[in-house]
Amino acid sequence: MVFLKLFTFFILNYLVILFSLEIDFEQFKHDLNFLGFREVTNTMSIFIVAFTVSNSSLLLTRIFKPFMDLYVLHYFKFSFYVAINFLSISSIYILFRIYGYSRLFLLLYLIFISFTQIIFEKIEKQIR
Repeated sequence: MVFLKLFTFFILNYLVILFSLEIDFEQFKHDLNFLGFREVTNTMSIFIVAFTVSNSSLLLTRIFKPFMDLYVLHYFKFSFYVAINFLSISSIYILFRIYGYSRLFLLLYLIFISFTQIIFEKIEKQIR
């Protein structure tokens, strides 16, 4: 189930990057060159960023899972997932210095990924 989540998150983040027409990976590629990775293409940069955002979303969800029960008692579960995914994508985009992404597609990503996490949670409950 984890690999299916990772793949789904990766695809959704990849679509955000793909549909953002003015996205800029030059700073990220410059940082990779500084670390010794030469000849990094835009496609490889997109895969690295999308994979890192997907992993961080799964990791943050797992870390904050014990707090979710307390949070859900007072608030909506959807808003918890929006907050986790927003924290994940914004921190990775800032850390990797990715600029020019579409805010509209980022908002759509947050909505779709949060609903996707709710769906995966329901599927996991039925499997158990």
